[in-house]
Amino acid sequence: MSTTDMESSAEDKELLPSEKELNDNEISTAKKYTIIVILLFLQFMARAADTMVFPFYPEKALAKGLTMKDVGIVYAVYDLARFIFSPILGSILLQWPPKSMCFVGTLITGGGSIIFGCIDSTTDSGLFLALCILLRGLAGVGSAMISISTTSILLKSSGFLSSTIIGVTEIVIGVAYAFGAALGGFLYEFVGYIAVFFIIGGVTIVALLPFGVVTPNIVEKEKSSEKNFFKLMTIPGCIIMYLACVMVRVQDSSRNVCLADLYRFELERSSAQLGLLYAIWSAVYMLCCAVFTKFFNKFPQIDYSSLIVGWMLVGVTLMLLGPSPLLEFIFHGRLYFWLSTIDMVFIDAIFPLVYLPPFVIALNLAEVHGYKRDSLHTYGMITGLINSGWGLGASIGPVISGVIIDAQNAMWNLTYLSFAAFVMGFIIGVYYLYMKLTNQPTKLHDTDSHLSSTVKDDCEDKDMSDQAAKVNRCVIEQCPGPSANFTKIHLQQPASSKVIERNRRSLYEKIIE
Repeated sequence: MSTTDMESSAEDKELLPSEKELNDNEISTAKKYTIIVILLFLQFMARAADTMVFPFYPEKALAKGLTMKDVGIVYAVYDLARFIFSPILGSILLQWPPKSMCFVGTLITGGGSIIFGCIDSTTDSGLFLALCILLRGLAGVGSAMISISTTSILLKSSGFLSSTIIGVTEIVIGVAYAFGAALGGFLYEFVGYIAVFFIIGGVTIVALLPFGVVTPNIVEKEKSSEKNFFKLMTIPGCIIMYLACVMVRVQDSSRNVCLADLYRFELERSSAQLGLLYAIWSAVYMLCCAVFTKFFNKFPQIDYSSLIVGWMLVGVTLMLLGPSPLLEFIFHGRLYFWLSTIDMVFIDAIFPLVYLPPFVIALNLAEVHGYKRDSLHTYGMITGLINSGWGLGASIGPVISGVIIDAQNAMWNLTYLSFAAFVMGFIIGVYYLYMKLTNQPTKLHDTDSHLSSTVKDDCEDKDMSDQAAKVNRCVIEQCPGPSANFTKIHLQQPASSKVIERNRRSLYEKIIE
């Protein structure tokens, strides 16, 4: 065997994982779905613990001598904590394994919920407010821990596409937000204020038992990398995706404030009617999340297009939701219950277009800039980025809307939100157009396509039409053509998609060299 062949064989052994490594990474289907259910349940309980206080906490706070402004601060500090701590938690995911982080986050969330019920005995209004702010802040930190760790575990071990994981997670969060408030109100009526927190906190902590038994302990032994969160935030596309996440939660939280004002005071509808409408709108959103997740999996190349179109459609529908005072020449200042109600159905139907793509886009951009894709380090930072943006948007949205509604009205607030949606879509469109005109890749596959014509000239193409095999193992061999640094692909036995992805990237790196 020649020296070249020996070197090639050695490289092949490095590129292809051992049989033991493949077996260790395999998880039975039953166990895989059990892990998914447990992790999503923890996310559900963390978000339900947030929203369950909405129906009855204001009444309790006012009885303790607090104001509605104090209530708003208590609500906002939850998302403010997520905004501050999400990037930090995402950046230390290598040093703090996700299973341990999730365990601590669940204890904080469940234990904090129980303690929140116990402070009802406090008679001093100032102390009561301080304890509420502290516990809500801790709940926000616990929620960030659960969200970042569970999402990273699912992305690393479930085998599903990242768009599928994010889509399913969004469905669960939507159910939690809708169900949490309803469950809180129901329990409050039947078991009382303190028991609500003991039940929710107790169930959350008990869920740690199956979590500890079933969930794998994922630990990556990576060298310290300069690719940190701050480097990630220097990538223009990631900055824009961060702004998109802030804007999507500003839109979501602000719209809820507007709807309460619009339906309760302008359209004179009861709380029961508004609650029923919220249930319908939430169901539409969750259904469309599932549909668009399938759509994005089948057509991953439309991520930017869907964001641009989605923001423009959100802008148009928000104009009609009030309707906007700018459309007075059409509606003559009149409010229409059915117009607003049906328009909200359309908004929730198209909202997944702007909610789902930012994670995958940011992950693709990070990979282009040298971040390892299938890595806890990268998953943690991207999840921290997204959660931080959502937290910031959710904390400032209600405040901004409250100021605008006090100064003008809900219809003008919706108009400003509409303008903001148009601006967000325009910014994403300009960025995407610039990247295409300057031939800069937005995902690693774009770089592969850029090199494909050169590789095709020097390397032999092979037929990969065997659909039964799905994917094939690539073995790299020196190409005897004019460009000796390029490679030729030979086909062997079918392999897993993760093995193929690893070898494709190794092939790409070899071509770059």
